[in-house]
Amino acid sequence: MRQTTVTISEENDKAARIEGARQLGVQPDEVTVVQVDKATYIVSMKNAPGQFDIVIREDKMGATIKTITPPLGNGKPVTVEDIKHALADLNIVVGINMEVIVNIVSEVIDTDTPRNNIQVAVGESAKSGKDGRIELKIGQGAVNKDPSANSMVKQGQIVAVRIPATKGAPGRNIFGEEVPAEDGKDVNFAAGDNVIITEDGITFIAALYGEARSTSKDVSVTNLVKANKSGMWAKMSIFPTLADNSKLTFEDVWATLVQTSIVHGIKEDLIKEVIEAGEPVRNLTVAEATPAKDGVDARIELKFQQEKIAGTIDERSGRIDYKKRGSIQSVKAGDILAVKTPLTHGKEGVNVFGDIITAEPGTDKVLTPASNVEVSDDGLIFTSEIDGMVILTRDNKIWVSKQYEIPGDVDYSTGNLSMDGSLNIKGWIRSGFDVRASGEIRVGGGIEDATVKAGGDIYIHGGIIGSGEGRVHAGGNLTARFFENATVHSDGNIFVCDDILRSTVSANGSIIVTEGKGSIRGGSVEAVKGIEVNEIGSDAGVRTRVSVGRKSKARKLLPDVTKRLIDFKHKRAKMDMILAQYVKKYKKKALPKETSRKLGKLVKLRREIVSKETRMIKYRKELVQKMSETEIEPVAVKVKKTAYFGTTVVVCGYGYYVKEDIGGKVMFVPNAEQQSIELVG
Repeated sequence: MRQTTVTISEENDKAARIEGARQLGVQPDEVTVVQVDKATYIVSMKNAPGQFDIVIREDKMGATIKTITPPLGNGKPVTVEDIKHALADLNIVVGINMEVIVNIVSEVIDTDTPRNNIQVAVGESAKSGKDGRIELKIGQGAVNKDPSANSMVKQGQIVAVRIPATKGAPGRNIFGEEVPAEDGKDVNFAAGDNVIITEDGITFIAALYGEARSTSKDVSVTNLVKANKSGMWAKMSIFPTLADNSKLTFEDVWATLVQTSIVHGIKEDLIKEVIEAGEPVRNLTVAEATPAKDGVDARIELKFQQEKIAGTIDERSGRIDYKKRGSIQSVKAGDILAVKTPLTHGKEGVNVFGDIITAEPGTDKVLTPASNVEVSDDGLIFTSEIDGMVILTRDNKIWVSKQYEIPGDVDYSTGNLSMDGSLNIKGWIRSGFDVRASGEIRVGGGIEDATVKAGGDIYIHGGIIGSGEGRVHAGGNLTARFFENATVHSDGNIFVCDDILRSTVSANGSIIVTEGKGSIRGGSVEAVKGIEVNEIGSDAGVRTRVSVGRKSKARKLLPDVTKRLIDFKHKRAKMDMILAQYVKKYKKKALPKETSRKLGKLVKLRREIVSKETRMIKYRKELVQKMSETEIEPVAVKVKKTAYFGTTVVVCGYGYYVKEDIGGKVMFVPNAEQQSIELVG
C-alpha cells in the first residue's frame, strides 16, 4: 500500500517539505508540513487515493484486507472493482465474499475512516472420513461363560452389522488448489464359527441356533448341540426366548440338529414341550440312538441225563471211582436225544448321526450227529435210530451205539478188536494187539505195548506200560493211574494219578498229574491248555521236557485284521472331514459341476470303505470268539512241590531250563513283553 505520510528530520520547514515530497513521490506544493518539535516534521500528501492491502494466510485457506483507507483530499476512493482486480491479480478465485467487500468499501467512504483485518476470501476445508464400526445385535450376556437368554440367536438372525468407513471430501484453498482429506479407517472384524457374512461384507448372520459370542475381532455362534463319540445321545440347551425377544421354534432346533449331523432319534414332542413351556432348559437330551439288539446264542437242550464224568479221582484214596458213570445213557429207538434252538442274528441299531450300529449275531452251537442218530429236516431235532447208549463227546458229537464187553484180556483169545460202539474190557490189553472203537473204551486192568484208539474217552483202572511200539489215542479225555515208556495222545484232557515215567504224552486240553505221587519224570509231555503236576524231573537230573500252549490261527490273524480296521477308520475320518468342509462352504450355494462330480465319487468311495469296515469288524469278532473258545485262560505249567534240575519248560514257545532245584509251589507263565518265561511263586 502506498505511503501518504512520512516523518522527516530537517533544520527548517522548507527543507522538510522538499525531502518529504521526494519520499512521497509528489511535488513540494502537493504536501503539507506540520512541525512536531525543533527538528522533526510530519509531511503528508494533500490529495491521495484510498488504499488497501491484501494479506494471504500461510495455509492459503484465507485472504484478508489488512487495511483499507479512505482517500485524502480530492483523491479517488477504493472501489469494489479495485479489490476484485487485486484478488484476480493474486489468483484468488475461491471463497470470495463480495457482500463483505461491498459493505466495507461503502463503510470506509461513508465514515472516512480506515478499517483493518477484514476477511474477504475463505478456502473450502477438506472433510475427513468417519472410521468404520461394528454394531452388535446381541446382548451383554454374549461374553458370559455360561449360555444366557440374551445371547441366544437362531438361524438367519442378524448378530452384527458393519458400519463401513466413509471417504474424506477434499477441499480447495483460495487459489482453487485441492486440499487432500483423510479417509476413515475400516474396522477389522471377521465372521467366526457358524456365522455367515453377506457378500457386501456388511451383515453378519447366524448360521444356526446357538449362543452368540463376540470379541474385538470377531463374532461367532456356539453350537449348543453335544453328542458323544459313539452317537448314542445328543444334548443341547434350549432357550425359548432369544436375544431379540423373538421366540424359538421347533424348526429352528431341527435345522440346527440337522446341521450338526443329528438326524435320528430326535425327541420332537419333548423339544416342542420345552419350547412351549417358555423356560430355559440346559443339556436336554434331544436325540437318542436306537441301540442294536444282539442276537441270541443258539441253545442245545439235551434230553438225556448227564451225570458226573466217569473216572473221577477220589481225593482221599487217590483211586478212580468207576461207579460214577456219566456221558452215557441207555436210550430206545425213536427217543429224542437233543433239541436245538437256533441262534438269532439280532437287529441293527442306528446312532443319532444316522450311522448303522451293527448287531452281534448270536453264537451258533454245533451238535454233529454220528452213527445211529437221525436229524430232522430243519436240523433242530436229534433222534435215536436204535436201542443203545447215547454218547456225547467234548467236541459235541453225538451218537448211539451198542456196548461190547470183553470179560477178560484182549489177547490171542480175542484177537484185535475194531467196532462201532463202546467197548468195556474187564482185563488187560496185551502187548502187540490193536483195539479200536468209535465210542469210549474202558479197561479194567491196564494196557501193555498195544495200539488203542477210541473215538470217545478212554478209562484205564491201571496204567499203560510200553516199550516204544504201542500207541494210545483218545478222541475225548483219557484217565489212568500211570504211564511208563508209553506214547499217549488225547484230543481232550489227560488225568494221571501217580506217575508219567519216560513217556511221550500230548493233549489238546490239559494234563493233570496231582493225585497220589503226581510226578513227571523223563520223556516229553505236551498240553495245549496247561499242565498241573506235583513234581517235574528227579533228584538224579533225569532230562524231562514239558511244553504248554500254542499260538492259534485266530491269534496269528488278529494283528493284521486290527491294523486294517485302523486304516479303514482313518480313511473314513479323512473323507468325513473333506465332506464337512464342502457342506459348510456350499451350504446355501449350488455346487459347481466338477465339484459335485468329485464329491459324488468321494461319497461312493466312503460307502465302499464303510462296507469293508463293517465286514472286517464282523470277521474280527469271529476271530475273537474263536480265541475265547480255544484260549479261555492263560496257559501255564503249575508245579505244586518241586521242579528238579535238568527240566526244560516251554510255554507258548518261550523256553526255560531249570539249572537248580526249585522247591515249593511255582508257576511257569509267559511274559510276552520280555519274550521269556516268568516264574511266579
